[in-house]
Amino acid sequence: QGTIVGLLPVGCLVGALVAGKIADSLGRKLAISVSALWSCVGIIIEISSQTKWYQFAIGRLVTGVSIGALSVVVPMYQSESSPAIIRSILVSSYQLFITLGIWTSYMVDWGTNEMTNSASWRIPNGLGFLWSLILGGGIMFLPESPRFAYYKGREDEARDTIARLAGVDPQSRSVNDQIAQIRAKVEEEQNLEKAHWIEIFTG
Repeated sequence: QGTIVGLLPVGCLVGALVAGKIADSLGRKLAISVSALWSCVGIIIEISSQTKWYQFAIGRLVTGVSIGALSVVVPMYQSESSPAIIRSILVSSYQLFITLGIWTSYMVDWGTNEMTNSASWRIPNGLGFLWSLILGGGIMFLPESPRFAYYKGREDEARDTIARLAGVDPQSRSVNDQIAQIRAKVEEEQNLEKAHWIEIFTG
C-alpha cells in the first residue's frame, strides 16, 4: 500500500523536473496535451490490473509523471497567455479547482465505498481518464502561448494571440507593450549562460 501511494508523488517529482524542457521543445499547448494523454496511459495501466498489485503501482507512477508535468505547464500557459488584468485570477483559480477536484474525488470514493467488487476502485480511478481526455483534446483548440510563439520567431502569431485574448487590435498600444516585455525577457534569457543541475545545490 505504501509503495502504491508513494509512487504517485515520485512520478510527480519526475514530471515536474522535465516539464520545463518539454514545454520549451514542444510548445506549451502540445506539452499540456501530451502530458494529459500520458495520464490516460497511466490510468489504463491502473484499471486494467487484475491480480498483480505492482501493475497498479506502475500505473500510479506513470500517472504521477503526468500530474507533475501538468502542475508546471498549465500555470505556465495561463500566465503567458492571459491578459495581465486577469492573470492572477486565472492562476489562483487553477489551485481552487485542484482543491475542488480533490473534494469531488472524495465524494466519488465515498459513493463507491460500499461496492464489494472491483468497481469500488476502478470507477474512482477510471473517471480521471475523462478529465485527462477533455484537457488533452480541448487545449488543442486554444492558441499557442504568445511567449513561446515569439521565442520561436513567430511574432505575428504572438501579436494576434495577445490581441485576440484581450479583445483589442493587433497594433494597439497594449499589444505593443506586451510584445516589448516578451522581447526583453527572451533576449535576457538568451544572453544568460547555461546553468547546470548541480547549481540547484551549490547556488
